[in-house]
Amino acid sequence: MARARALAVSVMPLENRREQFETLAMLGERLGYDAMLLPETWAYDVTIVLAEAAVKTERIRVGSAILGVWNRSAATLAMGAATLRRSRAGGSSWGSAPARRSSSKACTTCRSARR
Repeated sequence: MARARALAVSVMPLENRREQFETLAMLGERLGYDAMLLPETWAYDVTIVLAEAAVKTERIRVGSAILGVWNRSAATLAMGAATLRRSRAGGSSWGSAPARRSSSKACTTCRSARR
């Protein structure tokens, strides 16, 4: 039997009301989505918004669609990933794109934190 493909919702977190992201995660979970992904923007610290969504849901995975590695150290990225991953059984996922060669260490650190 073929396995169904995962389905995720991802939006730009430019909304001014943080509770809307919790609502989106809860609605996504109720509708059967597998994950909610948020990219890093200039609105809120996406790791905090994801943690708030994780607390309000049980099954849906939460994670970053993209995190800027130029404004976070490798250690900060790893701590955020590890903390969110252990926040509940649903898990989390992280995406990062190096802005320059020196940030490849941050990507390696995030891959290690995912395990």
